[in-house]
Order: sequence, then structure tokens, then C-alpha cells
Amino acid sequence: PGLLSWLTIMIFIVWLIYCLRFVLRRQPGDIPRAVVSMIAGISLVDAMLIAATGSAFWILAALLTFGLTLYLQRYVAGT
Repeated sequence: PGLLSWLTIMIFIVWLIYCLRFVLRRQPGDIPRAVVSMIAGISLVDAMLIAATGSAFWILAALLTFGLTLYLQRYVAGT
């Protein structure tokens, strides 16, 4: 895998650790927060798969949808 593949894999791993922290901590509101974070993380999985093709434009598009999902979850409940 190229540099783009490794970069997207690392971003996904960091995000996954961030999400799992909520699951393991188990304070009030942590499980819904973990779920909506993982929903946003689906775009990161897409970015990893797209990275295998080497298409920087579509990787960027997937990363932008990740950010957009996080932003829109402020207005639309993810769970």
C-alpha cells in the first residue's frame, strides 16, 4: 500500500480508539456518543477502501463526508 493507504488506515485507527474509549468508559451518554461517532467513521472506512485505488480526489471526498457527518449530527440525531 502507498502513503495514502497508510495515512487513511492511521486516521481510521485513531478514530476507532476514540470511539472505543466511550464504550469502555461507560458514563451517562457515552454509548450514544460512541454510536454516532462510529456512524461518522463509516466514511473513514470508505476512504481506506478508496485509497487502494489511489484516487486522491475521492479519498478527499470521503474525508469531507466524514467531517460533514460530524457537523450535521449536531442538528440531526444519529441515534
